[in-house]
Amino acid sequence: MAERSLISKMVVKSPRRKHMRLSLGAVVHQNSKKASLEGSESHRSKMSNSQLENTYKLQPGTQEKFQTETVRKVMWDTLEIKLHNVRYDAGSCGSLAKQLTDEITCRIKEHRWKRYKLVVQVFVGQNVNQGVQVASRCVWNADTDTYATVSYENSSLFAVASCYAVYYE
Repeated sequence: MAERSLISKMVVKSPRRKHMRLSLGAVVHQNSKKASLEGSESHRSKMSNSQLENTYKLQPGTQEKFQTETVRKVMWDTLEIKLHNVRYDAGSCGSLAKQLTDEITCRIKEHRWKRYKLVVQVFVGQNVNQGVQVASRCVWNADTDTYATVSYENSSLFAVASCYAVYYE
């Protein structure tokens, strides 16, 4: 399984404050296949359980659907446990966002939804009674693909966690 990580800083303009820094942690997980050896018998015997054969299914079964309420609960519990007594520090919020992203991704993957690619993002910023809007756009199949998002806030910081689940055949 190939894994790609991203940490970046984002500047958001706020009406009450000129600039505000947000830390973003994102992890994208994708399955990869080796197309050159696809037909050989030796390749099939070496395939790991994480790689799936073509089923030509265009939609998940009713028991296989990604459950957004379960994911929201996982994300909320993780943010509440990890951020309950944390004070905002601009220097450490980048690594904090990445740690939260990794933990949320691992906890969601424990539910073992088949044939879903997951993208998890966590924004962490300083809470100084400002208004912040986090938005995203995706091109996907509305019948099979979905997302879940939660917001957490304490006296010093806020966090917005999002998980996008994209079904693949």
